[in-house]
Amino acid sequence: MNNEYLEYKGDVTLKKEEFTQYKQRVLDLDNRQINILGETYTIYVYGPKKDSRFNSNAELYGFCSPNCHQIHILNRLDDIRKCPLYPEEWYINDAHEVLRHEIIHAFLNESGLDSQSHTPGGPWSNDEEIIDWLAIQSPKIFKVFEELDILNFASGTRNAYYGGE
Repeated sequence: MNNEYLEYKGDVTLKKEEFTQYKQRVLDLDNRQINILGETYTIYVYGPKKDSRFNSNAELYGFCSPNCHQIHILNRLDDIRKCPLYPEEWYINDAHEVLRHEIIHAFLNESGLDSQSHTPGGPWSNDEEIIDWLAIQSPKIFKVFEELDILNFASGTRNAYYGGE
């Protein structure tokens, strides 16, 4: 096996150089500020030992704190060496998916849907299944939008007024 590739269970995955670049892209998100419907949110990227909320809940990979305007995600890229069950692509895609998931929560919260969408089981806008579906499918949806060139808003339209271009 060529040493420039990472190998798990006999499958060639990313080149080491590509993985290092992807990992750095995830780490570069730490302390990044983004605009969510006029509110500035800060993204924090944690290692598993840096935040006790991640240590106490093995299923928690990220969370959105709407009151503090913060998004926290867990950097699990270092876990690859400890548990090489998945290829590197899985961990990279997972970090991106978790961040998309939490950004969707932030958009729904800033839209007022966290408190205005109550159903007997709780607000539908907090339904993790819906949020996961959107986080997983959004790249595919936006790819179709890009292919059709329908992501831009015409000036003077309702969408342009509410934050479009």
